[in-house]
Amino acid sequence: MSLIAETGTRGASALERASSSDLPWVAEMVHPETDAGVGTQASFLRKVFTVDGAPQEARLRISALGLYRCFINGTRVGDDQLTPGWTSYWDRLSYQTYAVGDLLRSGENTIDIWLGDGWYRSPMMWPRNQIVNCWGDKVAAIAEIRADAASGERVIVATEGTWRSGLLPILKSGIYFGEIYDARAENAPVTGGSTRLSGFDKSTLIAHETNAVKELPALDAASSFADDQGRTIYDFGQNSGGYVAFTVTGEAGARVVIEHAEVLDQHGRFDPASMRSAEARLEYVLKGGAPESYSPYFTFQGFRYARVAIEGNARITAIRSIPISSAIDRTASFSSANPLVDRLVENTVWSQRANFIEVPTDCPQRDERLGWTGDAQVFAAAACYLHDSESFLRKWLRDVIADQRADGAVPHVVPDPSRNHEDLLKGFYGSTGWGDAICVIPWTLWEHYGDRSVLDETLPAMVKWNDFVWSISNGPIVTPPRARGARGFTFGDWLQPKGPSEKPLPTIGDDAAATIYLYISSVLIAKAARVVGDLAVAARMEARAESVKAAFAQEFITPGGRLVYDDQTSYALAIINDLSPPQLLAAAGKHFKATIARADGRIGTG
Repeated sequence: MSLIAETGTRGASALERASSSDLPWVAEMVHPETDAGVGTQASFLRKVFTVDGAPQEARLRISALGLYRCFINGTRVGDDQLTPGWTSYWDRLSYQTYAVGDLLRSGENTIDIWLGDGWYRSPMMWPRNQIVNCWGDKVAAIAEIRADAASGERVIVATEGTWRSGLLPILKSGIYFGEIYDARAENAPVTGGSTRLSGFDKSTLIAHETNAVKELPALDAASSFADDQGRTIYDFGQNSGGYVAFTVTGEAGARVVIEHAEVLDQHGRFDPASMRSAEARLEYVLKGGAPESYSPYFTFQGFRYARVAIEGNARITAIRSIPISSAIDRTASFSSANPLVDRLVENTVWSQRANFIEVPTDCPQRDERLGWTGDAQVFAAAACYLHDSESFLRKWLRDVIADQRADGAVPHVVPDPSRNHEDLLKGFYGSTGWGDAICVIPWTLWEHYGDRSVLDETLPAMVKWNDFVWSISNGPIVTPPRARGARGFTFGDWLQPKGPSEKPLPTIGDDAAATIYLYISSVLIAKAARVVGDLAVAARMEARAESVKAAFAQEFITPGGRLVYDDQTSYALAIINDLSPPQLLAAAGKHFKATIARADGRIGTG
């Protein structure tokens, strides 16, 4: 078998459950000996095996440390992207199951598993806190093909120490970096063996719990133009999360270099500043001859514009933007008499698609792309309205629980790269408004989908979080420390439209914001406990909510109904969460309107 760019795509969806899914794994997690570490040329694992008669039914179970793409007899298995996905890898590693009987043939067969760094060991986070080899330093794969379920699920082939390995034409890949692909290095032979990873815990393997990431309909370039250096800038007319796919013809050794950007600057020039330190680039080296097509294997970018430079004799003959997402099934539409409002809704849909790639992220483009808990809890209701988001958010909540600290603190981002790297980033957890995702999102899912099992599953974690917030100041008024990394630090009213973005200088105090969220979580936990029938927890949280409400009124509300910080955020949160006493509600509304008037009608909340 030759190592080639894909000759086809077959096999059932990864979400198709096989009867073999509940059986103990025979396969072992194996590491290609050709792998030289993070940021180096990617490796593949290969096994040649014999099948006595082509089985009518055969299923592949497969996962990896890193990202994988699998081929059987030269044909790609499935069409899922960025498998096995992104979870809290120390506790939970997804595997996929594919029907592959039609890919096998009687006699000799070959299976190849391509491996990339992915989220597992790519550099994560921003330069001053960058974590490399975050969840491990060795890519590896575990896979087994079972056949003839009726006769006992015989194992046809499974990963173990006799698999061979070699180098891929992917010279480098990374989540933030992008990918370098040298087509001249295709069809490489095996040059090494493999090693069983003795420390891998198979009990962490779980069947993939939500939609796999899929390609969405391609976007053609709306326009293109050349810059002053002769590079071509393609405008795909829509910001999205995904990658560029192109066809090129030319001489061997010619190089195509593609950079990405979300915007043009005020002079109409390509502006990649929002990428920050993420290189977000693709490089493709031609093998020459017939037209060559390429899209990246183990990365994605957030972009609208692609800048293409060609070194040597080559010509792009076709190029498209390929959005990818876990948000597949849209469940809502909207139209109005105002095109700007309609466009705002469409922008929200595209934002969800770009930020629902395996986990709910803050952005798909720069040196971040992290599962910020605050972003997720704020957007959860809109997400459930716009797309079927139940399994996606439930899967992520399980990672929140896995990464929750022993004292109940919830990380700022999940999966949490800092969890076992406190030497590089200390205290990256415990912010009110962010950690409250563990309370807000389960209740949102219950309200939208009516399945109480999400409340049963998350209630203990909700209570742990609430008790942690109470413990910050040992009372109903929460007074978070200002220092980043200190226990109970809060981001507060993050990104108010004034002040520095590093830690905004909001008009609402951190103490008021944190106390409001303690009240919110207490109320939601009490409601959730009532639904699941835990009356003791319900009573305790109801009493806590009342004590917080009374303390908030005494500390932050004047006899005339004015809130002491007298800002838009304070009034919005206090009114919507029933923290303003009924007799003072009209006065609070009047003061709220005054804050908006003082800002000339501009929004002043983070």
